[in-house]
Amino acid sequence: FQRLEGYTVFIITEGMGNLLVNDREHRFLGNTMLCLSPYEPFKIMSKAGGYQLTFHSDFLCVYKHHTEVAGNGALFDSLYSLPLFSLDEEETKQLLPVIEQMKNEFNSTGLARQEVLVSLLKIFLINAVRIKVSRYPSDAKRLKESEPLVLQKLRDALEKHYKEKHTAGAYAE
Repeated sequence: FQRLEGYTVFIITEGMGNLLVNDREHRFLGNTMLCLSPYEPFKIMSKAGGYQLTFHSDFLCVYKHHTEVAGNGALFDSLYSLPLFSLDEEETKQLLPVIEQMKNEFNSTGLARQEVLVSLLKIFLINAVRIKVSRYPSDAKRLKESEPLVLQKLRDALEKHYKEKHTAGAYAE
């Protein structure tokens, strides 16, 4: 198994096969997006081609912009959502140019490079969330709920206060 330090998005454009994520096996066939949280165990068990986009939560401030960009668990950090979903040709054509723009900007030395990269990453993630929730209405319903799941609230609190609060009782509310 592999574990990557940052949030990771794979867009598989070539190949087919199986992959394991959190000890669950999933099948993919071309144009597939796989979204992984930091240190989430995975294994791609066949040859596949495509793109890998890995970013640290500090780079995007996922938790600061959680509802608008990360979709409150539509792509990452969800206990109940599938980590991968297929993309049709139009969706792939919508996402790949943004990745190419990110690659070009990453290799550039231009003014405000980081700001451009953050903006492109936000555009990419918002489009990915839109695609996923259009395909999985249960994710869309969960995103609209005003009260998040208890486990999600606990996870958010742990990630926000882990340096100050060190006992389970400190998180009981």
